[in-house]
Amino acid sequence: DMKPKLTSHILTALSVTVLIGLFGLRPTSQGQAIEQIGGPEANSGGGECGVENNAFLDGEEVVYKVYYNLGFFWTEAGMVHFTVHETDSSYNITASGSTAGFYDNFYRVRDTFETHLDKSNLMPTYFMRNIEEGKYRKFNKFFFDHDSKRITSYKGHSPTSKLEKSKVEFTNCMHDVISVVYNLRNTDIERMKPG
Repeated sequence: DMKPKLTSHILTALSVTVLIGLFGLRPTSQGQAIEQIGGPEANSGGGECGVENNAFLDGEEVVYKVYYNLGFFWTEAGMVHFTVHETDSSYNITASGSTAGFYDNFYRVRDTFETHLDKSNLMPTYFMRNIEEGKYRKFNKFFFDHDSKRITSYKGHSPTSKLEKSKVEFTNCMHDVISVVYNLRNTDIERMKPG
């Protein structure tokens, strides 16, 4: 019997990750969309890198509403929505964020992040981000090959624009900004040591 364990500090980290993207802090290179974790001895195939899912279930939905305080008045500024969809071989997780109400009139945000996690080890196999912030547009998709320690990357202005392809090599366990948080949700932080 698997019970979702939603700890506030983990979900706060996840929402902050997405909110950074929502409110104007843009990466300057494609490499900033992904995170390397683990030491040089880490196994890229999922062994030491991977974890077993015991924290989330198919159909999980988490919604955060973002408010801004104008002195004594609170106004809704935006929303972040996370969903988990389970397939035969993966967990497909989507995080979408948007501005709301008054803020939508002068700075419209529609950001979408999606990751596919291998069910056997929660390592990402695919990551996509589609950023629409005011007039700024950015689209990336990454395909992870943990056996060859290589990511195939596509980037462009939008999903329908011409995409530039490149390959990136990595040496450690590799995660995107969403998968790292869902992996962290499955980490027993009580057993971790400082440092």
